[in-house]
Amino acid sequence: MRWGKWCSIGLLLAVGVLAQFCNKPAQPGTLTLHFKHTVDDQPLRTDTLIYRAPTGYRYSVSNLRYILSEFVLYKNGESLLYNSGHLIDIHDTTSLALQLNLVPEGRYDSISFRFGLSAENNHKSFLPNTVAYQSMYWPKQLGDTTDPLKDPGFHYMQYEGMYKTDDNALPKPFNLHAGPTWGNDNSFVVTLPFPHKMHIKGNDWNVDIIMDLQEWIQNPHVFDFEYYGPAIMPNQAAQEVLRDNGSTVFRLANLTDK
Repeated sequence: MRWGKWCSIGLLLAVGVLAQFCNKPAQPGTLTLHFKHTVDDQPLRTDTLIYRAPTGYRYSVSNLRYILSEFVLYKNGESLLYNSGHLIDIHDTTSLALQLNLVPEGRYDSISFRFGLSAENNHKSFLPNTVAYQSMYWPKQLGDTTDPLKDPGFHYMQYEGMYKTDDNALPKPFNLHAGPTWGNDNSFVVTLPFPHKMHIKGNDWNVDIIMDLQEWIQNPHVFDFEYYGPAIMPNQAAQEVLRDNGSTVFRLANLTDK
């Protein structure tokens, strides 16, 4: 009887521990995205004519601002959408990180985001009404010509600098301003696999999202500053070159659990 009593007690304790383990609440975590910028895999340096375009021109970078939206995390065929927009400005250090909170427990294998804003989301009420975002407004005269009253929304990117066609030439400006020219949706989705599984279980992760600015002007199409000129906002053909080249602009690095 004594052995049977102790066995019963032991069994009850085991069941209780197992029940406690099984009922343990899920442990969400965070993922912080750190936005970094390179030219030909070298850290970006501004306002200096040290870079070489595929056309042979020397160029510099003075300003870079762009909007990413619709961040999605993937695990086992499932997806988790953070349907918000974020403005990155290389001159505003507070914009160079974005934390995704309450990421559900699980093992994630990739992330995607939209460069710019979809036609559905590209309107002024989708993003905060701040001076920074107001500076990204797209001109109404370059919006949807079939609906003049439609909100034209935002630039996707303002990438600006100077270039010289040869060492003896005077510097000229270039302005790679991407957006919804004439109402076209020139945004695109970028999907990047993590270098290894990200196991969320009540912990905090970090990853670098790196933009290589050289890729905007070289792959798969050569973007010639001279040919397209300093004002490409009304030029849908130029917008399509940037859209195509955007497929190789971004990569991930340094996925770590802190």
